Amino acid sequence: MVSKAVLENVIFVHQDESNWPLGDGATLKKKFDDIFSATRYTKALEAIRKLKSEQTAQIKARSLCQERNRLDELLRALEKLAFEHIS
Repeated sequence: MVSKAVLENVIFVHQDESNWPLGDGATLKKKFDDIFSATRYTKALEAIRKLKSEQTAQIKARSLCQERNRLDELLRALEKLAFEHIS
């Protein structure tokens, strides 16, 4: 199956419109995005980057929480040792 953009811009392009690859940057980018479905690809990449960022933040938060718990345990152990040493 051929996409609508390929049909319109490649297969059935009119003679007077055949020089569209030499057009201005914005129009050219839009046509290429349409032809190669780059917009969907770009959106998918953005979604993946966002998900990765969120998961990295969650992992970091969990790691910090685990480190905090470990430090709390060590402080309690030190306090217990100090109290036993004083007694």
